[in-house]
Amino acid sequence: MVTSPGGTSAEALYQLERGGLRTVVSDAVWAAFERTLRIEATLEGREAGPATSSQRRSGRSPRT
Repeated sequence: MVTSPGGTSAEALYQLERGGLRTVVSDAVWAAFERTLRIEATLEGREAGPATSSQRRSGRSPRT
């Protein structure tokens, strides 16, 4: 990403960060991932467990 110090894009990015956009986007992606695990479990006829922090880091669900 290219921004000029003190420029309009830099100010916009600052305001987005200040407002917590990164956290909101991260939470949205995590929620979608968890929903994917629930859908997968339903299709496979099993009960979905909570996603673990290791899954959050790797982005992979364990296979049993």
